Amino acid sequence: MAVVCVVDGSIALAAQWTSVIQYIPPLMTQLAQQAVTLALGNPPPKNVNEALAQFQIAVVTYGSADTRPNPIIRKQYFTN
Repeated sequence: MAVVCVVDGSIALAAQWTSVIQYIPPLMTQLAQQAVTLALGNPPPKNVNEALAQFQIAVVTYGSADTRPNPIIRKQYFTN
């Protein structure tokens, strides 16, 4: 399972980030549980760590469309 979190890098969101961040841990917990559930298929993993090793996350932050040279501020991939 792979998940990409796309995050607006604007000042308006930065002002609200403390309100938004509270939703991230429960979301990641649900995604990890889903990754384990999916991995329990064929063949079943030997342990949960093996199942979670197949779980990949990427985070992409972006700015306004007129940001130069590119509106993509940063791309970070988390893999094995």
